[in-house]
Amino acid sequence: MRTQSYFLQSLPGDEVQSYILSQYVPGNQKRPLEGVLLSKIPFSHPEQVPAILEVLRHQCAFNTLLSSCISTSRSDCAVSGARHFEVYPSSDMSFCITFEHPTMVSLATVLVNVVSSRHIQGTFYKSEKMEASMDDFISRVLQRCMSIPVTMRAICRKMHKLKSASLVEVGSPCQPEAVTN
Repeated sequence: MRTQSYFLQSLPGDEVQSYILSQYVPGNQKRPLEGVLLSKIPFSHPEQVPAILEVLRHQCAFNTLLSSCISTSRSDCAVSGARHFEVYPSSDMSFCITFEHPTMVSLATVLVNVVSSRHIQGTFYKSEKMEASMDDFISRVLQRCMSIPVTMRAICRKMHKLKSASLVEVGSPCQPEAVTN
């Protein structure tokens, strides 16, 4: 039984990302991820409609994020030259994205938690302490674009900028003081 699917996403600037989507919940290899198709939602009173709509919006936000990783370009294995990401469920409304850290030799993980249709949290985990604003940055990008590939590209670019800034800070020679005559 196949437990993983590989998808390729092409982004502007000739960037290719490879996504591996796990079909099983970690720790429970017997329960595959399943969906339910609804054709109607019965309710007995009009006051129930706003709560039902909120549940549907919440699920739609989660589905939109996951479907942004899925494309018609499928592969039976990872593609060389592409940046690779593994997406696996963490709970009913959250999932993790694991990838090779772009500026270090280590893995990093982003936990995406869909709190509500209007509130999506992104939390960045890696071996070394990162700037505290990284989680806020990820959350803002996720909420604006509702796309995992665009968010992951933004995260990688931000990490490169942070590394460049820290190298300039640490390695820059002292500026000579101005001489006044």
